[in-house]
Amino acid sequence: MIEKTKYLVILLLMMFKIGLVAQDITINDLEKFGIEKPLFIIHNNFTDSKLDEYLIGIRRGASTSGLEILQIQDKNLVSRTKIPYSASEIFEKDNFFYPIVTNDKIDLGEFQYYFYINDYNKNGRNEIFLFQLSGIGFSFQINEYNEGKVETLLYGDLYPAYKYSFVTLGDKSIEIVPSQTVERIGDDLYRMKAIMYTWDETDNIYKEQDTRLFKAIMNPPPERLLTPVEEYEEDK
Repeated sequence: MIEKTKYLVILLLMMFKIGLVAQDITINDLEKFGIEKPLFIIHNNFTDSKLDEYLIGIRRGASTSGLEILQIQDKNLVSRTKIPYSASEIFEKDNFFYPIVTNDKIDLGEFQYYFYINDYNKNGRNEIFLFQLSGIGFSFQINEYNEGKVETLLYGDLYPAYKYSFVTLGDKSIEIVPSQTVERIGDDLYRMKAIMYTWDETDNIYKEQDTRLFKAIMNPPPERLLTPVEEYEEDK
């Protein structure tokens, strides 16, 4: 028994050494890299480097935050990559609207602060599905690490303060209802345009594939729900 335990300890030490077991970093570790009081530290796979990788929130002023991806090996900083995103408000998870619908085959991943993390385009690297809520609007963007930098794969302005409304996630596809297409035509009745994007594995980007026009009822607060009524053709 003692001999088996000894071999197990040696095996775990070897796995730590080659990066098969995560060595979680601490606030003190980050301070050595010049990063003070991060808003959060999330361990995940973003670059497929086989190193320990972390997403951290950096406070910028009283009410804004930024995001960075860190690559760590043996608790030493290998790289630090900024994400082209800044949240104009740091909001609580329980007070945030979830503006996504999906089918049973798509795993959004766990909601963290103001984003989801998962490999939506199935290329082996997790994307970061971000939302931004501000006094003038509501938007989202999908970011992914590629060859030393973080790229924005898709961005959209959404109608503010509505949940389960304007983003539909499918198999390597995303349907968006941009806020500028939403037009009120009745008390709670609106018409709008949905744009379908699909993942292009050759160019590594989401490309516009199709559009559809439809009418929907948007219930006022507190429900804030969108219910499609019918599709229609554009007037010629």
